[in-house]
Amino acid sequence: IIGGGLTGLITALSLSKLNIDIDLFVGNTNNNLGSIRTTAISQSNYLSLKKVCKETGIDLIETDNLIDKIWKRKKKKKNLVEKHELKYSGLDSEKKIRKIINSFKNNAADSIFISQPENVCWTLNIRGKDLEHTPILRSHLILDKHRNIALFTDNMSEKSKIQSWLGKKIKILKTKQIKQYLEQNNYKKIQYDPVYTTRHNAKLLEENSVTSFETNDPTTLMKACKNKIEIEGARKAHLIDGIALTKFIYWLENEINSISKSKCTELGLANKLLSYRKNNSNFKGLSFGTISSLGSNGAIIHYQPKKETNKNWHENDIYLLDSGGQYKYGTTDVTRTILNIKRKRKNKHKEIS
Repeated sequence: IIGGGLTGLITALSLSKLNIDIDLFVGNTNNNLGSIRTTAISQSNYLSLKKVCKETGIDLIETDNLIDKIWKRKKKKKNLVEKHELKYSGLDSEKKIRKIINSFKNNAADSIFISQPENVCWTLNIRGKDLEHTPILRSHLILDKHRNIALFTDNMSEKSKIQSWLGKKIKILKTKQIKQYLEQNNYKKIQYDPVYTTRHNAKLLEENSVTSFETNDPTTLMKACKNKIEIEGARKAHLIDGIALTKFIYWLENEINSISKSKCTELGLANKLLSYRKNNSNFKGLSFGTISSLGSNGAIIHYQPKKETNKNWHENDIYLLDSGGQYKYGTTDVTRTILNIKRKRKNKHKEIS
């Protein structure tokens, strides 16, 4: 059994050079299981895989995902969705939708499938809690030229709230209803991004529309081009977060002695910084797990302290701190390296002529 995606491709090609006969299976969705998250390969990677397999004589067979048949997932609690206020977004969802419609109409398409949850949340000006450090709602979106919107998600409660924000033209459906929705609308030409659309969803779009069109998702660039409100929000987030970080470093260098510092641990330091961030009412949470590493732990890529690895701060240790916060108006990611030395640092000034 060979893993899917590019890793599986490399393994398959390596084995094929040894004249070993192999069948490469690409997982597909079993609708009876009620999930479309079983396919881990994008449409673009699938097409590349198919081409290379054909050239190297490897049989590429689409089949039900065998793991899904035996994997009993725990049911997740449905989360509340929050409205991302206009004072933070700088652009209401109606204007965003109009821009998206104009974009796909330029490609002679009558609809678009938006696969990435972060792009869906940007389009609708909503935020979710499906990921620990990223405020998104796991979802997909279909938008047509008549401004009919279908939001596909399994993790949301209080659907009426979104409808009150966005109007009656939005339908909120389960992800397993994508096929049914496509069959009902029979779009003449639906646009989607093959890089971020799974093979399974791409097949649904192709088989249940007259034609389909592959191109970049226009919302990715729209989302990246920040407006004045978003730019100001980012600056404000860094200012507020910088105050918290400065207070933490001041406490570390001036308010605790060397004996107290020796009792500091990686987890304790991370929690201390978190307490300073929480003092601001607009703090929503960390933007990623804090990398709080002392001494040799600083050499571990993306290290995060645990009880088993939690080090105390010893003299001459280097403290590597990489952390960030999610605020209503922006996100931060800041890295600082701090030395623990007994001797006082002398400021040396050199005249430059």
